[in-house]
Amino acid sequence: MNCFLRDQNMKASTKISISVEDICKEIQRLFQPRKIVMFGSRAQGNFHRDSDIDLLVILNDFSPFAKLKRYERFEYLLKNLHGFDHGIDALILTQSELDKNLSENEGEWNLILEILESGILIYDQNEEKEN
Repeated sequence: MNCFLRDQNMKASTKISISVEDICKEIQRLFQPRKIVMFGSRAQGNFHRDSDIDLLVILNDFSPFAKLKRYERFEYLLKNLHGFDHGIDALILTQSELDKNLSENEGEWNLILEILESGILIYDQNEEKEN
């Protein structure tokens, strides 16, 4: 279970802060996601000590969490994250939900598209399989 940060070009890996790394590992344990993308002030580098951690968590369509509503997934995450000193805001979507959002909002401003374009990939299930 490796968590990593990548630059905007998704090429160079760098060490991430311990709290983000720990949260990433805990999300992997809870959800076994396809990908985790960090966005917002922490991804842009203009955060302060009290900034929350914004994450997009992409689940496999066959995940047992796929049948839950988005807010139920988030509630499950918050109930099972213990001992973290930062606020967390997470969008937890299945791959199908992500694809549907992108296709239905093509040509319009789209938060999900903005996250994918400017966020930082911190976990990719496919890269873990390659290692």
